[in-house]
Amino acid sequence: MAGCASGDTAPDAPSQTTHGAAVDAGSAVPVQRVAASPAQFADQTVVLEGRVSAVCERKGCWLALSTGADTPPLRVEVARTDAGEYAFTVPTTASGWAAVQGRLVAQSPPSHDGHGDGAEAPKSDAAANDATGSSYHLIADGVRLTASDG
Repeated sequence: MAGCASGDTAPDAPSQTTHGAAVDAGSAVPVQRVAASPAQFADQTVVLEGRVSAVCERKGCWLALSTGADTPPLRVEVARTDAGEYAFTVPTTASGWAAVQGRLVAQSPPSHDGHGDGAEAPKSDAAANDATGSSYHLIADGVRLTASDG
């Protein structure tokens, strides 16, 4: 019987966590495709997937998805409630892959003083800073993180 219990989970099985609304990753579009033609997806609710390249190390109020070597990452902002609070946050140590659901908007993301947007940004936020001036970013209703335990 002990053998059955130890075989339930593979040692390298990915762990998944969802923050905010449920995300239908089955309909996800690779973030590189959206980065190549963002106007095609503007003002639409989409599900994107890609590798997390940076996260707000202070509150987990944004993350960035890598779009490739020659393009800046896509900034993903956590949606806010009517009261102006974050609807959810992601772990400040998030890494691995993410599927994010939200609306792609054609405007600069809001400033997050002290959250990696300013001159005092930690070095790990450098990739996300490149996306700050980007003309498109995603306002996320939900994020599903997939991280390998190994």
